[in-house]
This record gives sequence, C-alpha cells and structure tokens, in this order.
Amino acid sequence: MAMQRTPLLMSNLLDRGAKVAPSEEIVTATESGVRRQTYLETRNRAHQLAHALEEAGIEVGDRVGTFMWNGSRHLEAYHAIACMGAVLHTLNVRLSDNDLEYIIDHAQDKLIIVDADVLPLLEKLEGRMPSVKKIVVATEEGFEGWSSSLPGAQDYEDFIGGKPTQYEWPQIDENSPMGLCYTSGTTGNPKGVEYEHRSQYLHTMTQCMTDSMGLSGADSVCGIVPMFHAMGWGIPWSATMLGAKQVLPHRFMDPVRLARLMADEGVTLSAGVPTIWQGVKSLYEADPASLDLSKLQRLTCGGSSPPPSLIRWYWDTLGVEMIQGWGMTETSPLATLS
Repeated sequence: MAMQRTPLLMSNLLDRGAKVAPSEEIVTATESGVRRQTYLETRNRAHQLAHALEEAGIEVGDRVGTFMWNGSRHLEAYHAIACMGAVLHTLNVRLSDNDLEYIIDHAQDKLIIVDADVLPLLEKLEGRMPSVKKIVVATEEGFEGWSSSLPGAQDYEDFIGGKPTQYEWPQIDENSPMGLCYTSGTTGNPKGVEYEHRSQYLHTMTQCMTDSMGLSGADSVCGIVPMFHAMGWGIPWSATMLGAKQVLPHRFMDPVRLARLMADEGVTLSAGVPTIWQGVKSLYEADPASLDLSKLQRLTCGGSSPPPSLIRWYWDTLGVEMIQGWGMTETSPLATLS
C-alpha cells in the first residue's frame, strides 16, 4: 500500500507557526525602536494580502516583485505570494536601475510591493516597467507622507484593509515555480534562478535539522541576510514554519543598532556575513558591559570565509558557536555547513 502522497507545497508549512505559537512575536526595527506583531496577526495579514493580490488580478504563476528590507510586511508577502501559487520575485535594492529594469522586464512582474524608504529608487524606473500594473507601498515610521507617480500606487494597509483573514490556498503541482532570484555576480545581465515549492519545502525541513542550522521554535532568530538575497538563506521560511520569534532589522544594519537589537530581543541564533560579526565583536570589545549577548548561542556566517580568529573569538569570549555556511542562489540556497 502506498504511503502519503501529499504534495510538498509551502502552503502546508507556512500557516503552522501561527497554529503552534500564535502569540509569539515578529519584531521589526523602526526609526525610534521596534514594531511588534504576533504570529497570528502576521498569518491573518498574509491571508488578507493574498485576497488583495487576487482582486488585483494576480493568478497562479504570475510574478509579484518585492522591493523591501527585512520586516514583517516582507514576511507577509513571502507567505501570501508563495502560498497562493504566484511567484515571489525578490528585487535587490542595491542593484543599479539598469539591472532592475532588465530583471523586472525579464520576469514580467505584474505588481511590486515596495518599502516607502526605497520608493525613490523604484521611481527612477518610471515608464520603464511596462509589465507592472500596480505598486503597493509599505509605510514605516518617518515615511507616512509618501507620494508617487508610479502606476496604481496604493498604501499597503489600504490594499489589504477589510479583506478576509482566511484564504483557501490552491492545490498545485509541487514542482510549480514559487520564487525567483536573479544573481548579479556574472558577466552580462543578471541570471534568473527559479525556486520550486518542492525545493524550498525540502530546504526548509533540512535547514532545521540538528546538524544543519539546528533551528527550533524555542529560538529567537535574527535574520540579517537580506530577504532580497537568495531568499534570506531560507531563514524566513524555516522560522515561520517553526513559530520561532523573528527579529527583523529592516534597513538598520549598522553594527551599533544591530547589536543592541539582538541584545534587547534575546536573540539566540543569527546569520550574516563576516563584516557584520567583525562589527559586533569590535563593539563588544570596546564596552563589554553595554551588550548583553548572553542568550546568543549560534551564528551562521557566509558570503565569504570568516577568519579562524573570528570563529575562535566568538567561542572563547561568548561561548557562541560560529558555523560557516556555503551556498549559491542556484543551490536553493544553502549547500553545506561546516
């Protein structure tokens, strides 16, 4: 007799966090502090976003761009776009306008969700994005007064407001496209890499294994890797499945603000490039009493090779295990951890 034949769809994973930990927090850094919402609120808003996208004409297989930092609304977009069967196209806010123009046109994005503080970067492409029919603007503190001449620009809260908090996720083929990332570290134009539901489902499950990143629902996870870069190394998917507390730095990536955020929110696990961890190390050495990193247990470091001296310092000084990770946009993205 055959066993389970349940398709490996992200919609079978991403509502789980709100079921097992409805009151756990998603914390987003803001200009003056942090903004908090629960997993249940985040899940409900993701379902509202799916309804809003459908009403805006987004169908299974359509590409929806995000031009955003790491924050709760970007997490809602991850959840809604993937689960409704559309394709999440994360746009890198650090690319040139020419590269962005090429990527948006090549992907044929129909709608783009953008953080208000990077809206001016997208406005450079006015008249150069023929496939884009609507822009949805996520407003954070300090940018409430935004205005734009881009097509169909609407505030994110108005876009999802009043929509139902239950969306019936479609049952599609597990090999259907779910995500789209373009890698710019090549000759010529950026190259697109498609992530399928099956690949991300398996990546999510594997990332949580003890001998991988060892993520659990008991962790407080700070995803420093941009969600627009190789799907944030898969951490948004894994943490959301588990219902782990998520601490999202938005655009506030300077070492002082980042280290304070990690200390204040009791972060136990984080991931980022070596320069981030060098910066935190320097701050701690300058004034150890000012940073309580006693909850921190594990770091994954990638992007380039961390110096052995840095790995040793974190272990000897803080009792923190730093694991080197390696992967590519083309490997879903993590390939190995050492």
